[in-house]
Order: sequence, then structure tokens, then C-alpha cells
Amino acid sequence: MKRLIAINFLDHFITAALMITIPLFLLARGIEIYKIGIIFSILPLVFLVLRLFFAAFADQMGTKLFFIINAVTNALCPAIYCIATSLPIFALGKVFEGIKSSSFWAVIRTETYLSSKKGEEKQNATFFYGVRALGTCLGTAVAGWSLTHFSFWLTLLSLFFISLFIFLPSFLLKRKPGKVTLHHTLLLLDFRKKSAHFWLVSSAVLFNGMALFSLLDFVFPIFMKTQLSLSYLKIGEFFALFYLISSLATFLTLKLRIGVSQILVLQLLFFLPAVLILPFGSQLLFPFLFTILALGEGLSHVIFEDLIATTTKGVMSTSTDIGILHIPMRISEFATVFSGGFIIEEFGYFPVFAISAISFLLFSILSLKCLKPNAQ
Repeated sequence: MKRLIAINFLDHFITAALMITIPLFLLARGIEIYKIGIIFSILPLVFLVLRLFFAAFADQMGTKLFFIINAVTNALCPAIYCIATSLPIFALGKVFEGIKSSSFWAVIRTETYLSSKKGEEKQNATFFYGVRALGTCLGTAVAGWSLTHFSFWLTLLSLFFISLFIFLPSFLLKRKPGKVTLHHTLLLLDFRKKSAHFWLVSSAVLFNGMALFSLLDFVFPIFMKTQLSLSYLKIGEFFALFYLISSLATFLTLKLRIGVSQILVLQLLFFLPAVLILPFGSQLLFPFLFTILALGEGLSHVIFEDLIATTTKGVMSTSTDIGILHIPMRISEFATVFSGGFIIEEFGYFPVFAISAISFLLFSILSLKCLKPNAQ
């Protein structure tokens, strides 16, 4: 489990640092917001294609190779951005970020379930979300500090060297003997036998992606810089605070063993008012609203991991089933990020925040239906 803690933490440290560094880097170069949206939409598109195949292969040959791919691409991403002089090279960086994310998410929950004692799968999966949130918290804080005191190039170079630490725990994971065959791969990827409940969970997951991915990975760094005129240091600090509060909300929910219905009510009470008021807020209100939003986001991850674990644990094709569950979500993420830049340019920020609010409400409603006793 210690190796998985290290991998979860380091991967999300790098991911988070890139999450605020790259949009700010593009803004500093005078790139229009809609073009930034197009570049960022490449990641979920690559993710959509590769994750399924990585997952199907992992169900046959084990997870170790994909953790090694993740380690390699964690190093390649900041290296590519270091030498980026044009939009096509930034787009190439997003392709490798897609490979990085695909290899990580194709296997991380499977490895978590396999490493867990019986009955502890959901708890450990949610615990690792907290670990990733702490990695994200530190990654955003360090990136904001580095951008303030050094430069984009030195920040990215530092991330390259930090990423090398992921290689050790990845190589130390156990390898499962197995052989990939086309016949078995096609059987694993056959969608036709999935139950109605499976696709209902997939729909809930879809709206979670629409609510959170575009907002946190694309919109907020740009919003903070263009609308609130925050410094790089402040942006890093706010994101660090967000993910610290989010992880604390997750850990406390696990410790207090709050019921599903109570979590759903609380996450709506926190998330919806905050996300709808934020685009109209000032620098004075922003810290309070961003904190409230973080509480709702942190609570939602308990529900999210419950949905995934309840639907996929204990089956032979865990990695593939998780990948199939996420197909609609990745399509929605691509659509919201691709269109988000155009929407902001034409109509301002409120429509993208409103889409997030509606999506979060639908995620909560569908989650309640999915997690009812005897829902399957």
C-alpha cells in the first residue's frame, strides 16, 4: 500500500502543478481563451481512446506495465512543455498528458481493490482520493510559488526532476504473468452485456465529469487571472487551500461514517450556491465561496468512489469495466472543455458555471437512485 500511496501522491502532484502552470503559460503568451480550450480538450479525447485498451490489456497481463508508462509520461510532459514554442507542441504535451492519465486511471482502482482486504475496497479507494487531493494541494502551492519567484521554464524543469521519483515505486510493484490476446480483448470490450444499472451509474459519472473537470482543470485558473487579477502565488495558494479542504472533507466523511443520503444533501448545499455566485463574486468573497465549493467537491468524491466500487469490484474485468463506465464522462469532458472557451469568449463565465451546477445536481440525483438498497 505504501507504494500506491507514493504513486498516487506524486502523480497528482505533477498533474496539479501542470493544471495551473499550462493555462497561465498560454495566457502569458497571449493565446486566446477559445484556443486554450481546444488544446485542453485533447486530453479527454486521448484518454477516451487509450484508457479502454490499457484497461483491457491490464485485465489480462496485470497493472505493472501501465504504472511504468505512467512514470515515463509523467517525466515527458513537463519536458515537452519546457521546449514548447508553438501551439502544436503544447497540443503534443496534452497528448502525452492523456497517455499519462490513461495509464494511471486504467489500473489504479484495480490495484487498490487487489491490495485491499475484503470489505475495505470502497474505504481504501476513497482514502486514496484523499492522498491524491493532498498531492494536488501541494502541487498547486509549489507551482504558484515557483511561477512567482522563478519562471515557467524553471518550474517545468523542476517538475521533470520531481517526476523521476515515481519510477521507483512503479518498478517495485509485483508483475502478474499473463498474455494479451485479440479474442479476449474484444470479449472484455463488449458493451452489450452490461446491465441497465451499469449504464445508470455511467450516467451519474458523466454528470460528475461535466460538473468538475472543465471547471477545475480549465476554467478556474483562467478565471482567477483574467477576472480577479490574482497573482500566480495567490492562484497556487487558493488551489492548495481548495484541495486541502476537499481532502479533509473526504477523510472526515470516512471517519464519521456519514450516510449516503446525508452526504448527497450536504454536497448540494455546499456546491450549488457557491458555484452559481462565484462568477459574480469579488476578490473579497472569492476565498469564502471557493472554500464552500471545496467542501461540496470533497464530499462528492465519497459518492463517486462508492459508485465505482459498488459497480465493478470483484469482477474479473475490473479495469475494463471501470474504463467502460467512464466513456460517456470522457465524451462530456471533451465537449465541455472544447466548447467552454468559445462560451466564455461569447457570453462570459456564468454559463459555464451554470452548466457545472446543473450537472452536479443531476449527478446527485442519479447517485441517490444508483446507491439505494437493492438498486442493482
